[in-house]
Amino acid sequence: MLPLNIPNKLPKSLKWYVLTQLVLLFFVLSLFGIFFDKNAWFAVFYFALLFLGLPIWIYVMISNKFISFVITENTITINSGIVFKRSNTIAFDQVQNADNSRGPLSTFFGLSKLSIWTASPSQMHIEKGRSENKPEGTLWLRTVDADELKDFILSKKHS
Repeated sequence: MLPLNIPNKLPKSLKWYVLTQLVLLFFVLSLFGIFFDKNAWFAVFYFALLFLGLPIWIYVMISNKFISFVITENTITINSGIVFKRSNTIAFDQVQNADNSRGPLSTFFGLSKLSIWTASPSQMHIEKGRSENKPEGTLWLRTVDADELKDFILSKKHS
């Protein structure tokens, strides 16, 4: 179990997970380039790699260093932000649901995405007739930690 009342950081394997996602994305894009005009496609591909992929990866790596969370007996506080700092405290008695999700790549890296849902109306975004639900808090954790934290939150919800 993650320690209580101590700031916790995201797992170090998250940076390799994100890098692998970007590499796989650019690999798939380069496969499409094989079937089209190669010279023009590879110029676009390398432009995207240098001016989009690399800055995205650097931003994700920097932003992940500025995310921490503190678990107490009754709350979880998620702190994030590089320039503009945000702190979101979620009381366990207000939690409606907590769920873990993982795909094949995140499973390979031993990671799970823990989403914490409350009854807050701020989680629902309605725009132009479409609605999108967003969890109150999201953390990428080692699968073992995510499962234990989910169980801990849901046990506190019921007590």
